[in-house]
Amino acid sequence: MNFSTKEYQNILQFINSSLCDSHKIQALLSSMFQFNHSLLWRADTAGNMYNLEFFNFDDQLILDYKEVHNANDVMHPKKLVSKLTSNKETVYRMEEITIPTDLAKSMYYQFIKTHRIIDQMVVYFVNGTFIYGGIGFIRFKGEMPFTQKDKEILQTLSIHLQYLVKNIMMTKEIEAKSLYINKEKDYKLGIIQASHDQGISFYNKVAQYIIKDIDPTSTVV
Repeated sequence: MNFSTKEYQNILQFINSSLCDSHKIQALLSSMFQFNHSLLWRADTAGNMYNLEFFNFDDQLILDYKEVHNANDVMHPKKLVSKLTSNKETVYRMEEITIPTDLAKSMYYQFIKTHRIIDQMVVYFVNGTFIYGGIGFIRFKGEMPFTQKDKEILQTLSIHLQYLVKNIMMTKEIEAKSLYINKEKDYKLGIIQASHDQGISFYNKVAQYIIKDIDPTSTVV
């Protein structure tokens, strides 16, 4: 790929910096490549998104996406499984997924219009025949659309990003299991019950305490 010296330097700096602190992936992508608005997510084997981590979005957009338009997203992993598992590319811009006339007819178009979105790009994390996560990026009115160079930078970083996200997931699982064992010794069990639509229908206080122990800024819901 034909990168400038500065772009190569940024790529190397991102790799080194993210290895030191993998929890700052989105902030580093913003500061080094101007990917200023991003959503890191995981997906189960059925393609359902969970553990959404929004970076630099307003509260109303986050609420609208989580509560209404998540499933309508034209770049939702459920809509891309067959394309990704049969293709070496794992980074796509919105124009490669849908055409303007089809987008205008979609339910997702209302979300795009309301929040003045002009472009999207996603790097998907693929394991065999399913997508287990990804990072989506958005540009708003007043910003430039994503370029082919933006896509090439993400494709170059994609293997490294997958490594980082897998490492974060494994670390969180180990921490959660450790806390579960500790709580179990004291006969305290954290319980979280999910409804059929992936919402939280019930949780006890112990579950909330466990979540807080892992990450003081997080809650069950």
